[in-house]
Amino acid sequence: VKPFEWIFGRGSRFVFNGTLARRLDQHLVQTRSFVFAKTRPLLALWIFKLTGQAQASVGIGKEGWLFHEWTLQDKGAEGEAATRKGIHHFLRICNLLKRSNIEVLMVIVPNKIRIYPEQLYPSGQLPASRKAAYSRFISDLQSQGVRCLDLESVFRNAKDNGDLPDLLYFTGDHHWTDTGCMLACEAIEGGAQIVVEATIER
Repeated sequence: VKPFEWIFGRGSRFVFNGTLARRLDQHLVQTRSFVFAKTRPLLALWIFKLTGQAQASVGIGKEGWLFHEWTLQDKGAEGEAATRKGIHHFLRICNLLKRSNIEVLMVIVPNKIRIYPEQLYPSGQLPASRKAAYSRFISDLQSQGVRCLDLESVFRNAKDNGDLPDLLYFTGDHHWTDTGCMLACEAIEGGAQIVVEATIER
C-alpha cells in the first residue's frame, strides 16, 4: 500500500498509511462522539479507499464495519474448482518439502466475516452455503497428511468466551488488531511446538 502524503504548513510531511488510519479509527471510536457514530460509515469507507485497500466494492455493515467484496462472494462450483486446484498445488509443495525433511504447518486465516457475521448479516450467521467451507478445506488437507491449524475455531472460541481486551479485526479493514495478532501467534506457536515434538519422537 503506497502511503498517502498530506502536506501541512511549512513543508512538514505527514504520512497517512493503513496502520495510522486504523489507529485514527480506533481513537475516534474511543471518544464515543455522537457525531462520529453517525458519520463513521462514510469516514471508514473514505479511509479504506484513501489507503489503497479498496480496489473493489466494499460491503458496509453495522456501525461502520467494512468488508472486502471478495470475502462476501459465494462463487459456487467455480469457487470449489479454484479451491481444489489450490489444494493440489499446495500438496505438491508439501511433498517436495517433506522429501527434504521439512515439516509443514498450514495456517488458514479466516476472513473477518467468518468471525463477525453479525456485523453484516441480519441473521447474525453466515449463509448456509458458506458455513462449512473453512472446515472442509482443512479436512481435505488433513486427509492428505497435511498438519493444519484451525485458526477459525481459535478466534471463535476466544470471541465467544468474551474475555478479549479488544476486537480481533479492525472494523475498517480486513487486518488483525494487536489482540488478533497475539492470539494467532500464540496458536501458531502451540501448533508448531506439536509439530516439533512429533518430529523428535520419530
